Amino acid sequence: MDGHNQRVINKINSPSHLVNVELTEQNSYIVTFTQHNTYLDRDILINIELGTTTVPSSYNIITTNSVGQPFDYYCVLDFEAVCHQVNPSLKKPSPDDIWEIIEFPICLLSAETNTIVDIYHSYVRPSIKTTLNELCISITGITQSIVDNSPTFDIVWKDVQQFLLKHSLISFVDHHSKCHSFTWITCGNWDLRTMLPLQLKQSGFDRPKFINEFINIKDLYMEYYPSTRIRGMKDLLKKLNLKLEGRHHSGIDDTKNITKIAQWFIENKHPLKLTWKRNG
Repeated sequence: MDGHNQRVINKINSPSHLVNVELTEQNSYIVTFTQHNTYLDRDILINIELGTTTVPSSYNIITTNSVGQPFDYYCVLDFEAVCHQVNPSLKKPSPDDIWEIIEFPICLLSAETNTIVDIYHSYVRPSIKTTLNELCISITGITQSIVDNSPTFDIVWKDVQQFLLKHSLISFVDHHSKCHSFTWITCGNWDLRTMLPLQLKQSGFDRPKFINEFINIKDLYMEYYPSTRIRGMKDLLKKLNLKLEGRHHSGIDDTKNITKIAQWFIENKHPLKLTWKRNG
């Protein structure tokens, strides 16, 4: 299979104590002593054997919609992230600034029915700088208590892949598996060109091929209407006479609003085609 490898724990044992290890849980390993009246009068030694698992990257893609769209499904997303500036006096972002995703929403849009068929949404607890700054809280409305009670990115990313697997958009099995054609939709390039690759690297994940292309719906609109300049999502909603729902800079609300824009494209028979694809 053409795929990427990730490190996983294959085996855990102890040369110092008789133990039983439960490996069936996705995000935890339960170690219990098998001998009754175990005395903890010496160090507990644990051996951990690492292995690899293949993440999805190559499989048979099928497109079956009857409405002329290049993809059967569109995963619309809009991250929210916290930025801790190394030097707050600088007006521009610095390469040393610390960025972490704190909200990961997806609306799964069917091209055939032009409806949202499922939603994934999770807030994310940051791991490098765990405390949100006041600017982030005021812009996003995401509070410290929300992220404190949310999973870290490694768990969220596994859940996202399970969401894609559930809808047969990716496959962990082999390249003979049949998957529906899909791509991502954002309103801007930052989410998938910059933020997600950065977060994956920080969290120790390889970059899968299925994030290497997407539609920046703002750029696509200006491609179809070159005389129009669009500054952002709110501007595009206004141009299309669509109402802004919810709170701007709420990840899930913005994702739903971008989905409404994508639905306008499908309704008006504008192909939702790629605007960016990574080389190599």
